[in-house]
Amino acid sequence: MADQIMPVNDVADFLKVKPVTIRRQTEKGILPGFKIGNIWRVRKSDIDRFINDQLAQQGFSKKVAELWEDIQVDVAQSGYTVKDVPDLIKQIRAESAESE
Repeated sequence: MADQIMPVNDVADFLKVKPVTIRRQTEKGILPGFKIGNIWRVRKSDIDRFINDQLAQQGFSKKVAELWEDIQVDVAQSGYTVKDVPDLIKQIRAESAESE
């Protein structure tokens, strides 16, 4: 079955946003779309991929934030400061490279 092609207004209704938001997203290349004449169109599969990418990014950002909180706690307990973290990482990398 062919991929469904949706006009901006239908995409906006589907995502519960204003049509101007969809136009801006497609013009900026954030949401894949294409123009026929002066009218933007979006494939349904691109909308689905966009949604999945957004969810994955949110999940990744949450994991990074949780990891950073853990690092801050560990650093505070170790007697170092957060400013020491880059130097500690360099030291660990150098020691790791020497042991290989």
